[in-house]
Amino acid sequence: GADDRGPMAVAAPFANIVSVQAAQSELLPALRLGDDVRIRGTNLGGQGTVVVLFENARSGEAIELIPSAPASATELTVHIPSIAE
Repeated sequence: GADDRGPMAVAAPFANIVSVQAAQSELLPALRLGDDVRIRGTNLGGQGTVVVLFENARSGEAIELIPSAPASATELTVHIPSIAE
């Protein structure tokens, strides 16, 4: 193009997580396998496929999950599968 400036690229803002809680009740202190997790924050509903990554810091094992409902910009819900699932 003019002056050989190359392509222009615009990056989306990073997601910012404010809270992670059990979807059933904000009063539950922990999650179990088979529960749904509600994640709240900003810039959560990006374009394309949204993936949530849970990683165990000790073992390095990771699991990628797709939200169980379409993500909005401020909230998404993910189902943590049980052993039977």
